[in-house]
Amino acid sequence: MLVDDQADFVEGVRQMLVPRFEVRLAHSGVEALNRCEREGPFAVVVSDFAMPGMTGIELFTELRERWPDTARIMLTGCADLGLALEALEQGAIFRFLTKPPSPTRLVECVVAGVQRHHESACERALTEQLAFAQESLRSFNEILEGRLEHELGRLVELERHAGELARAGSLEEVLEHTTSALRALLGARAPEVVADQRGVYVRPAAGELAAGEKRALAILESSSRLASESLVRQRERESGRRATLAALVSLARHRDDETGAHLSRVSQYCAMLAQALMPAHGVDELFVERIALAAPLHDIGKVAIPDSILFKPGRLDESEWVIMRTHAAVGANILKDALAEGEETGVLALAHELTWTHHERWDGAGYPRRLSGTDIPMAGRIMSVADCYDALTSERPYKHAWTHAEAVAYLTEQRGGAFDPELIDLFLAHQDEFEDVQRRARQTSPS
Repeated sequence: MLVDDQADFVEGVRQMLVPRFEVRLAHSGVEALNRCEREGPFAVVVSDFAMPGMTGIELFTELRERWPDTARIMLTGCADLGLALEALEQGAIFRFLTKPPSPTRLVECVVAGVQRHHESACERALTEQLAFAQESLRSFNEILEGRLEHELGRLVELERHAGELARAGSLEEVLEHTTSALRALLGARAPEVVADQRGVYVRPAAGELAAGEKRALAILESSSRLASESLVRQRERESGRRATLAALVSLARHRDDETGAHLSRVSQYCAMLAQALMPAHGVDELFVERIALAAPLHDIGKVAIPDSILFKPGRLDESEWVIMRTHAAVGANILKDALAEGEETGVLALAHELTWTHHERWDGAGYPRRLSGTDIPMAGRIMSVADCYDALTSERPYKHAWTHAEAVAYLTEQRGGAFDPELIDLFLAHQDEFEDVQRRARQTSPS
């Protein structure tokens, strides 16, 4: 639905959208709410901000309360930008566009809004299914009260398998737990359970089942379906996230000042330091996994550095260094844009953090923001040690590779200067592992 008090303008916007969408028009906030009552809910509502009577923000606030799944897109003039941003921060709008909107950008935003509405509807349906399953389980508990001991034992077994289904990490586990639960419930009469890429399915049961058995079977089928659907969606999201990461890492690799082996090594070094930190500073296995994936993106900002500087065979002069130092902020902006488009906020968020801060120094003399001490995020502090060790022990067009001992001496000297003292102590305690990685790299590198 398009909402604007200017008839000519709203008709022009409608013409941009009708080739792809079914569009309704309203010329005021009150008319829009009435149409929502009669014809809604709408997947997307696009509204002007400044309208007589009810403003766009007031309309969206009402829509959010009554139809929260509707994606709300604000059209605003430049003078209203601050108010639109405030509404965005408060969660009243999904996107905002300046008037007149670009046809391409308008269609992109509406497509994103439709997808958002669809996902919200799916999540709501799954929530309702889960509520049904939980209610069925509660009813089943009541039915079983007072029955024989073996009936209660069957309920305990059912609950145990339901818990295993909820914790399953793969479709194979869902298949295994569902099969086990059905056999425990029905024995030889248990129906067959099958799985494919789309989920896990229970074939119709053969023979007559008692009422209690039917209810238990329905609960297990519902739990199995919810678990498998959740895993399929998770796999699809993970596939998208990894595709994004792979594309960004490929971009970084093509602009790195060495080969892709450098990115692999710093990833290993970061993981080793993070592993050594556990469980201090909130570092856990998930952090270790994420920093290993995020580390290859630390120098992605070099895509903006001219070849004449990035691949210069000698040392950079001061003016060239000024340009080179911009890569940290540029890389952070690249990853921030990816996050702003709704991409995965775990690995990419950590990559954004370490990209922006891996050239900061513990003593505050680094760049780009001259952070110091614990104001530097842990990911950036880890990355700075890993990146420096690899840079020192690797050959570059402008320098020979340092020995492991020379690199250790330098990092030790910079303890409390460039680097977090705690991380240097951990590096020294695990330096043999670092040297092993570097030795293997020399053995596999071309002569």
